[in-house]
Order: sequence, then C-alpha cells, then structure tokens
Amino acid sequence: MKQIIIFVITFIFVYTNAQTRATRFFYDLTYKTDSLKNIKILTVLDVTDQKSIYRDYLVVSQDSIIQQQIDQSRKSGIRVDMNQIIQLPKFTYKVIKPYPIKEIIFSNKILQDEINYHEMPKLDWKIKAEKKKIDSYETQKATVLYGGREWTAWFAPEIPFQDGPYKFNGLPGLIVQIADKENLYSWKLSGVKKITNFNEYSFLDSKPKSNDLSNVSVSKEKFIKVYDDYKANPLGSLKGKLSKEQLENKMPDGRTVAEAFKGEEYKIIKLLNDKVNNIELKP
Repeated sequence: MKQIIIFVITFIFVYTNAQTRATRFFYDLTYKTDSLKNIKILTVLDVTDQKSIYRDYLVVSQDSIIQQQIDQSRKSGIRVDMNQIIQLPKFTYKVIKPYPIKEIIFSNKILQDEINYHEMPKLDWKIKAEKKKIDSYETQKATVLYGGREWTAWFAPEIPFQDGPYKFNGLPGLIVQIADKENLYSWKLSGVKKITNFNEYSFLDSKPKSNDLSNVSVSKEKFIKVYDDYKANPLGSLKGKLSKEQLENKMPDGRTVAEAFKGEEYKIIKLLNDKVNNIELKP
C-alpha cells in the first residue's frame, strides 16, 4: 500500500510540474560482449509530462563536474584539459518517447550533428497470469518478440507509466525488469528519484535549433548506414576540411594536428566498435 501511495504522489508530481520536474527511474543494464563477458552500467529513464528520455546515466551525471571545472578555469584563467575530465559513456544514443506514445525517436550524436529516426516498434505484448515480487514491487509477466529476439518483461501495475527502458513500452504499468531469452541483455529497475529543474539536454548535448526533431530525421535504414560509415572513419569529415599545412600545425602538447586526430580517432573507433551483441538483430 505504501508503494502505491508513493507512486500516486510521484505521478501527480510529474504531471503537475511539466517544464521543470521529472521522475528519474534508474535501470541497471547488464549485457554480454561477443566474448560473453558481462558488462554492467547504470541507465536512466527520465519521465516528464511530455515525454520520456532513456540514456546512459554517465551522460547526465558528469554535468556538474564539467560545469565546475569550466567555472574554475574562467576564474583562474588556466586552461583545463577536458579530455582528462570527461568520461565517454558506453553508449551515446538516447531514446525519446513523446507522450502519448505513438512513435519513438532514436537519436545519436555523430560528431557535432544529432541524427535520428522515428519509428513505432511493433510490440505485440502477451500478458501472462504469472506474477512475482521483485524487490518491493508486485509485478506481472509479459512476453514479446522484437528485433529478432524473444523478451520477457515484468511490469508493475502500481506504477502508472506505460513505459520502460530502451524502446520498450505499452504495458499497463512501468517495466521493472526485462531480458531476452539468451540473457544477453537485461534491465532491472534499481531506484527512483524526483528531479527538480530538470534539463532535457546534458552539457555535452547540442540542443536542436528547432523543437521539431523531424527536421533532422532520416529513415532507419539511412541512419544505420550513416552510423556504420561513422564507426569506420569517425573523423574523416573533419580531416577533409583541413589543408596539409593545417594538419602539420603544432598543438599545445607538441603533437601535430594530424597526430592529435589519429589519437582521438583511435579512442572513438575502439569505443564505437566494441564487440557487443546488438540489441536488435533485425533493422
């Protein structure tokens, strides 16, 4: 009963504080690499009255640290090496679900450009009679086929959000836990927090010039091709804009611009091409 009261209050809180408040649901994401090594990261689903946003928690959690360093740098006049401060998240994409959910927006950053596609995933949920308690939540079982995988979810009817991590949505209650049949990917709700003065965009985000995200949208097929090209040659477009003389210029650390590009490109390629199983097997 206590849990029900808490989430009714949370529900009212979010829906009466549209622009500056949100409820943040923390999910532990565990996934296996191609070598079957387990990786665990913290992700968040931020719910406002207008939409939900799913992303790697690291994207938003280091905002205050970055801002603090920038403020100190401005006051002292000493340049701060942001490469030593900023940590790269395991994944840079975010999934936006405008309410009521009629489509989802999958968005990712390619250098300074934000690219996205719109889709409505076909989630033909089969709700089962089986129930179980997960932590303090009374949950019910549901299954679905999506992206070439079989998924089993446990949702909590007492939490009045038809949403969940990644693209999953449409059940009569928040998804508390979900995993595919092979257990290569699994999410589990691990906490809830009220956010005041919520900002949809993290410090590292580039805010769209227009609120109409369709202005920067492509088809899902085009998105996959563009992103695959980016993974193969992430700094190609930037290097192509510089002359030979510019590439030979020295950086403050003594390296040439070309050498700096090579070092950064190696880190980006390593991150983007990490041997992980795709969540979706089919486009």
